[in-house]
Amino acid sequence: MFRLLLLTFWFVPFLFAENTLLLDTQIRMIPKIMALNTDILRRSSSSDIILGVISDQKGFSSAVANKINNYYKGQVGNLKFTTEAITLSEFLARRDLSFVYLLDASQSTIVQAITISKEKKVPSFVYNIGDLPLGALGSISIERSTIITLNKNVLTSGNYHFNDALYQMARWIE
Repeated sequence: MFRLLLLTFWFVPFLFAENTLLLDTQIRMIPKIMALNTDILRRSSSSDIILGVISDQKGFSSAVANKINNYYKGQVGNLKFTTEAITLSEFLARRDLSFVYLLDASQSTIVQAITISKEKKVPSFVYNIGDLPLGALGSISIERSTIITLNKNVLTSGNYHFNDALYQMARWIE
């Protein structure tokens, strides 16, 4: 019994570390992927490119948005942007978002946010790769290396255009 408890206390931190590693990886990569969107400057003026972060927990999405803003200081490459934590109802009302990152949320929130993003032609990436078949454009996962997975059907139906470098790095699902 003691060995089981010892093994549990030894193993549990690794589970949380994996989630932290995935979140940190996504925080660093989502803005870079957003910058590869060739339509982003055409659809928005360079001063109002906004990355929206959506979660069921406003505090969590605010912390992630702040972390992105602190890491990038409002610029990735030549692209100037801001990151804002928004709720699902705010997303429905707003028209100024250029890209959406959906954190771990309830399935109904994910489905509604993806539906809204498709209607507004705003690319959406999800935290959990298991949510990708619900209609999001992409997700980032960690296997032996970092994997960017894109939904081919969403890419073509949404008429999104990215730099060819993203297409060459991506794993595709249909």
